[in-house]
Amino acid sequence: MAETNVMAAETCDKVIPQRNYQLDFLKFVFTLFVFICHSSAFVGENTRITFPPALGQISVHFFFVVSGMLMVNSIIKSDADISNPGKSAMVFVLKKFKGISLQYWTALFVYTAIYIYIYIANSAEPLKSVFIIILRIFPEAFLMTNSGVVIEYNAPTWYLSAMFIVMLPLAYLLYKFRDFFLYVFAPLSAALSLGFWCQINEFAFGDRRNELFGIVIGGLIRAFCGLCFGVVAWLIYNKLKQYGTKKSQVIMLTLIEALIWIIFFGAWFILKDSRAIYSVLFVLPIAIAISFSGKSYVYRLFHFKWMSFFSPISLAIYFNHWIARNAVIQFFPDCSYKMGLSLMAAFTAVSCLLYYIIMKLCRILWNKKLKKVFSNQEV
Repeated sequence: MAETNVMAAETCDKVIPQRNYQLDFLKFVFTLFVFICHSSAFVGENTRITFPPALGQISVHFFFVVSGMLMVNSIIKSDADISNPGKSAMVFVLKKFKGISLQYWTALFVYTAIYIYIYIANSAEPLKSVFIIILRIFPEAFLMTNSGVVIEYNAPTWYLSAMFIVMLPLAYLLYKFRDFFLYVFAPLSAALSLGFWCQINEFAFGDRRNELFGIVIGGLIRAFCGLCFGVVAWLIYNKLKQYGTKKSQVIMLTLIEALIWIIFFGAWFILKDSRAIYSVLFVLPIAIAISFSGKSYVYRLFHFKWMSFFSPISLAIYFNHWIARNAVIQFFPDCSYKMGLSLMAAFTAVSCLLYYIIMKLCRILWNKKLKKVFSNQEV
């Protein structure tokens, strides 16, 4: 029996990809939820369609939880100098942003260019309007919109601004007070911040991300709540790593994972009761942790190389669908919901195509010209 378990473990290690495609698939699904949520702008009086409550808000909460879990996992696995926790935290956050900076700035450029094209024709002073649009881009370009300077164009990227702002002090606490942060601060903060959000919304799901609460806006509170729940997810994942590959354990984790997702989506999509939805948010980190651990049979469905497209296409859709939505509103204001959704999907595809072309050109320019300029090596 022991030999069988060892062989199974070795086989599993050979098959399992380094990247967690199941987690990428879940992010892709929740990205589509955000896309569908923003298509609600096309719902008219005669539209026979209803959306699950807080379709966008809960999806973004999922992204925060995953980001918090990955934050802890990256820091724990790193060999950063813990004698300088402030510097280490800043380096960590900058490194995280560097990984998506080209995608982020390219999407912002595409959005701004199309935005100028859409709205400048109706301006009385087009040249002045162009300068104003460009000058207002800096808070968003530097991910500072959720500091309170809410001057934004590509609105869905508020998630990244809130995440990186909150991630800086959380990463510091993790470097400086690891035990306290993991086992006391984060779990307690997750529960209390979710409770605070329940109370101020009276168990509803009002979009109050730009509303000021004390010295911070609501988006930061939502990010803080989700990231702390992500820490809880990592604690569960870290415990699951102790499990072996016994068939009984794998079956048990598979059943738990499936049951939690059924409960979660049942409360959200079928019951649509806000209190039930707030309640099941407490078990969401468990399902995410099991998915990240790769210990269930569900994970073994996500070993195909083609599934590597989930991550980049999710990011592309998330970054580029907002300008598509606004283009439909501007050019087809009276269209039906089905037509609006179809046009939004088509315009998103066009925006994504421009996004990929510009990134490709930027990489070519960097490798052939700019890399030599910014490197310390003599040419």
